[in-house]
Amino acid sequence: MTTAHTGLPILFRAGTDVNQDGDVYDRINLVGDPFANLPAAPNATSRVWVNRAAFANPASGTTTGNLGRNTVYGPGFFSIDPSMFKEIPIKERLRAQFRIEVFNVLNWTNYANPTTTFNSGSFGLISNTRNGSGAPGLGFGEPRNVQLALKFLW
Repeated sequence: MTTAHTGLPILFRAGTDVNQDGDVYDRINLVGDPFANLPAAPNATSRVWVNRAAFANPASGTTTGNLGRNTVYGPGFFSIDPSMFKEIPIKERLRAQFRIEVFNVLNWTNYANPTTTFNSGSFGLISNTRNGSGAPGLGFGEPRNVQLALKFLW
């Protein structure tokens, strides 16, 4: 099975109460091309997705920033998951099924969305894979995994 799709929408937030309504989820301003002149990643465990210099907090007391919802999209997703099954008859009504399943056979890296809070030091950085918050290496889109199984059918 092959799964491929574009990235999920990202809603960037200020992280501060810009319009002074008690809500710290105010929108920010887009002042340039978020994908132009991407700086180098600050370390080997993160990836820069957007240029921080392309964003700015709106002026204090204004209603909201000009960056609309779903304007920027995160990384896409791609995975090929082949499998092979072999049925072996044991008795008239009993069979064994041997299965080999490979997940993300090309070992494609599927990144998560970046940090979305503008006042965060890691704004615009990706530091995790799609399912990297749970058990590392397990789950949809994680690094290549091989699963062997034996199933009895009667």
